[in-house]
Amino acid sequence: MDYRSAPAAGLLLLSIFTASRGAIGEDEHEGEEGAIEYLEELRASRVDLNRAGREELMAIPGITASVAARIVQVRLEAGGYRNPADLVRYGAISEELYRVVVPYLQIGSESARQGEELSIRMREVAESPDGRGGSMERGRYFRARWGRGEFWKAGFLVERDTGESEALTGWKGSMMHRTRKGPLDRVSVGHLSVEFSRGLFFFTRSRFDQRYLMNGSVGRRGGGVGFDLSAADGLILQGLGLDMVLPSPATLTLLAASTPLDASRDGRGAVTSIRPSSDRSLFGGDLRLITLAGYLDWRFSGNGSFGVLLADLRYSEPLSPPVDGDHRHELRGSEQRLLGFDLDMAVSGLGLTGEGGLEIGRGFGLLLGLERGSGPARWSVLFRHFAPDFHAPFGNPYHDASGPPTNEQGFFTGAGARVGRDVRLSVYVDTSRRLWRRPQEAFPAWKTDLGIEGKWRPGEGVWVTFRGEDEMGFRGVSGELLPVNRMSRTNRFRFQLEWEDDPVEFRGRYELAVYEAEGEEREYGDLLLFDSRYHPMRPLTLDLWVGFFGARTIHSAVYAYVRGLPGAMSVVPLVGEGFRWYLTGQYRLGNDLSISFKLGQATREPDEGGGEGGVTGTQEWSFGLQFDYTPLS
Repeated sequence: MDYRSAPAAGLLLLSIFTASRGAIGEDEHEGEEGAIEYLEELRASRVDLNRAGREELMAIPGITASVAARIVQVRLEAGGYRNPADLVRYGAISEELYRVVVPYLQIGSESARQGEELSIRMREVAESPDGRGGSMERGRYFRARWGRGEFWKAGFLVERDTGESEALTGWKGSMMHRTRKGPLDRVSVGHLSVEFSRGLFFFTRSRFDQRYLMNGSVGRRGGGVGFDLSAADGLILQGLGLDMVLPSPATLTLLAASTPLDASRDGRGAVTSIRPSSDRSLFGGDLRLITLAGYLDWRFSGNGSFGVLLADLRYSEPLSPPVDGDHRHELRGSEQRLLGFDLDMAVSGLGLTGEGGLEIGRGFGLLLGLERGSGPARWSVLFRHFAPDFHAPFGNPYHDASGPPTNEQGFFTGAGARVGRDVRLSVYVDTSRRLWRRPQEAFPAWKTDLGIEGKWRPGEGVWVTFRGEDEMGFRGVSGELLPVNRMSRTNRFRFQLEWEDDPVEFRGRYELAVYEAEGEEREYGDLLLFDSRYHPMRPLTLDLWVGFFGARTIHSAVYAYVRGLPGAMSVVPLVGEGFRWYLTGQYRLGNDLSISFKLGQATREPDEGGGEGGVTGTQEWSFGLQFDYTPLS
């Protein structure tokens, strides 16, 4: 089963599985390969803007739940998208986000994937952790895929890694069988894969000599069943999933999984070894055990959808840091029951979106959004609330030296309007309250942002944008002031110019931030970006990007594209903290066969204070070659 088709429950199981693999020391390059593999598959089977629901849109990196709800809302109001650029034209997403997600979007279905398809890829990477030569790590892999028709895929992967420093040598192989259906068919997406490796698992000084991973599903129109099984000297993860299509338009997904691991830590709290637990209980605090999760998705005809998630999780967490002389954490077992929902509706021009969850004994979290559009004007409200400890187990982006906040409550309201064809104005206010926790106490803090933005089009192809934002800062309550660095007040200003007149495109942006702290002088931070594109002739495109961050840091890149028959080629040198360039090309031989390659080299600057014996820099070469054979049917 493709767990991306069931967002809430599937992501829970996927996160547990990813955490278990990361905890036993899977190499970060393998994680990158997994991410690249996911993006390649997403690019090969793009999302149809006029048929995808929120969950399909949220599978694209960069599209959050609120953005996905906005895309669906605009689609309902506009009666559908005619091309992906309508996302920007109708104000569904920003142009910056559009540039990121457009490779994964399409209108309608692609007919080029109806016939046979063969893809062969080879790559070699050589990395020198020492700028003077030092030890080298190399990796090579060979991947072949074959597809017939729209739904059938099969693949084979052979990979070899060698490294002198750790004497790491191993092989890895996998075979895949994959079926794919359209998103509105509401049937499961199935795959079957087997992966084996020897000598590829390293975690500090601990080695797992073998690992087995198997996951797959079988299904047909109306439902499917899938499973996951992984082992490294014993059982690590096991899971079972069931996907059923209820009487239209509902879908039900059930998942069950366990992660029995036992972890040993040193005096600093770092894990020194991991082994399968004999009693199948969970220790270590890093991994969790999902015993049951269910997700029900109900679609309203033409107006939105409603989903419910029910999950029962058991995991262990440390009670306190290790005491001097004792290398063990004191752990306790915890049980967490979560009831969640998500809502997306559009009724008579009024859009309602919501996400929420209730954790028994911990509190609840809630996000509710309301949007109303009338003619050229639009008004939106968003309320968010996280009760104490609701999201503490999942990490927190607001953590700092004052302690992590365990409570947040905020209210956002904004209004925008179009004045004629050439002027757009918007104003918003964002107020949030966070409860910051210290070792012996907790105290709340408030923060308010006031923003205004205007866009003016003085001529065809030219946009001028101004944005100002005033951050009112934090203030303490309960008679106690927050630290000085939390009493800061920040003002941000942005000026942006966009100009397009074939064959030239230009975008410039300048941002200024003023930081004011009690008892301290003002501090300034500025950012200057230039992005220009030039088409001197039809097959050639030059793209220059330069960024100035303050007075010391400069990043730049030059892109050169040559497009035309029989293929395309680009050179991209990047300058910043180090230097990187790569050359890519794609050439089509006839109507069925294409060859693409990528050659790159990167040099990274050394860490400050490396001194003698430290790392003086890194150099990395990479080479990739791919053949694609797709007979047109």
